[in-house]
Amino acid sequence: MCLTLSSQGCTPCHKICSWPWGERAQQAGWFTLDPSVFALQRVDAESAARRRVPGAEVGLDEIYAELGHRHGWSEQLLQRLTAAELELELTCSQQVPVAAARLAQDREAGHRIAFISDTYLPQDFVRQLLLNAGLWKDGDALWVSQAHRCSKASSRLFAKVREELSEPIDWLHWGDNSHSDVAVPRSMGIAAEAFEDGRLNRFEDVVRGKGHKGYAMSKLAGVMRLARLQRVRADDRHKTIWEISTDVVGPLLFGFVHWCLQCSQQRGLKRLYFVARDGQILQRIAERIVKHWSYDIECKYLCGSRQAWHPAGMTRLVEQELGWILPPTKFLSVQQAFERLGVDPAKHVDVLARHGFSLERITENLDLLARQRLKACILEKCIVTAAETRSAVKRELLQAYLQQEGVLNDDKFAIVDIGWSGNLQNSLSRALVAAGHSTTNLTGFYFGF
Repeated sequence: MCLTLSSQGCTPCHKICSWPWGERAQQAGWFTLDPSVFALQRVDAESAARRRVPGAEVGLDEIYAELGHRHGWSEQLLQRLTAAELELELTCSQQVPVAAARLAQDREAGHRIAFISDTYLPQDFVRQLLLNAGLWKDGDALWVSQAHRCSKASSRLFAKVREELSEPIDWLHWGDNSHSDVAVPRSMGIAAEAFEDGRLNRFEDVVRGKGHKGYAMSKLAGVMRLARLQRVRADDRHKTIWEISTDVVGPLLFGFVHWCLQCSQQRGLKRLYFVARDGQILQRIAERIVKHWSYDIECKYLCGSRQAWHPAGMTRLVEQELGWILPPTKFLSVQQAFERLGVDPAKHVDVLARHGFSLERITENLDLLARQRLKACILEKCIVTAAETRSAVKRELLQAYLQQEGVLNDDKFAIVDIGWSGNLQNSLSRALVAAGHSTTNLTGFYFGF
């Protein structure tokens, strides 16, 4: 018979900090301790309880008995706090797809599955966690250090398993702790493999930080790990893309969007407009945050682009407008400049010719001197008139769209974009002013800034 043992079939987002149920207890009037102080004392009480029984595992009831002794808390309060901790464990524990797939393969191969866990949580509760995650099947076995008063780390729990299994076994242990899941069983002649993905990686470890940084940072590190472990494809190429997304891009964009919402709430803004197309993913993140954290802010997707907003915001074609018409890009042609103006170059052949341009070559890249000639060409009266007429049409369309989307209703909004220079906001401001809207408090949040 082959016995596969794993302590990583189901894992919480991260080791749960006592802060959240400390807040709940304080708000309910159970005690007056600050939640951060309670969190530190909860950790210290666990250490103290372990010192009372060196070499043995403690239970959750013993940890809270230590706290109760320090503060003179009633048995009823201790039961409430214990239940709150177990409830949070149940809420935060999630299945790890990679581990679930490994267990499924072992079952398919006919191996018996057993779970061994070093934890102060009750054995029945651990079984319930596995059931909720869809990992426990009839015929599985479970050994929890709390129930047997000994641990994997000390090797005594492995010895206990051997003692209770009378028949010969071909034993493979699989877990994420390099000492208790790998080194210890190997020292006992038990084959062991490390589940390295189950550990916090360097990015998650940095986010969690050293010492007490609070529940939010611990939870963020756990969420990053949980997202990383959702990957089920095994090839290295997809693994690299996935981990860049979960370790860097996801937390970075989440942080930016959360900051936008926090700032908006502080400023009394009621709507955020996420500008197309870069704003699409930002809006989707914002909607998730608003839903779960109850921000009173509407998050809307706003169609916008340089081609739509720059011409609409141009009430007069003067030299100051040439920055977006003739940007200092590596490639710039006559056709590109006229397209930005919304003017047909074929209707201005004579003007183009006076400045040394022909229709046959309007798609070619212009050198510095040719760009200077094009600047003078664009400022010719007939082209200025055509461009301003076209801008008026685009401005009317933009104003109607902004009215439809509620932008013109009041000034309690901001726009969100990737953003590099703020030129789009300037053009939008001018279009709003032309529509009779006050833009004194127009705010833009930009990732690029």
